Amino acid sequence: MPVDVTVITVVRNALEKGRRRMLLQNLDSVQKQIGVVVEPLLIDGASCDGTLTLLRSYAQDVGNVRIYSGKDDGI
Repeated sequence: MPVDVTVITVVRNALEKGRRRMLLQNLDSVQKQIGVVVEPLLIDGASCDGTLTLLRSYAQDVGNVRIYSGKDDGI
């Protein structure tokens, strides 16, 4: 099925900063969009606190999620 929109979420060490719930709310909100085919694109800045594991687990459950992870140079 063709994608109508890609929603990019950028994250790094969300669990360490106590933002697990906020991240999951974001991901769930993207999935609940009606009337469009949404492709979630998750960009992880080389998290070292379990965030990437959470994202991969979420992607496996949902199925249409792309994840990229690696060290970046910041903004």
